[in-house]
Amino acid sequence: MGAPSTVEALFGYLLRRTNNLYQTYWREHFVGPDGPITAMQAGMLIAINQWAPVTQSELARRMHIKAPTALQSISVLEKLSYVERTPLKDDGRSHTLS
Repeated sequence: MGAPSTVEALFGYLLRRTNNLYQTYWREHFVGPDGPITAMQAGMLIAINQWAPVTQSELARRMHIKAPTALQSISVLEKLSYVERTPLKDDGRSHTLS
């Protein structure tokens, strides 16, 4: 596979530039009481709101992300008091989110 064509290179540049602008806009306009939350964290809040109560593993599966990635974002959201984790009665290792 050779070097990308000029059109492919330009498209890649524009895509990266758009992503950078989006991330900057997000950080400047979507700020919680303790600082900005990420787009993934905002998506999690929306998903939890729609599917609550949902387990951490179910949320990760539905969002097509790995469990450790979900856990990291959920921990931040819990510290900000956006999410509450409740242990399942049947399985103390699993938690529901609301």
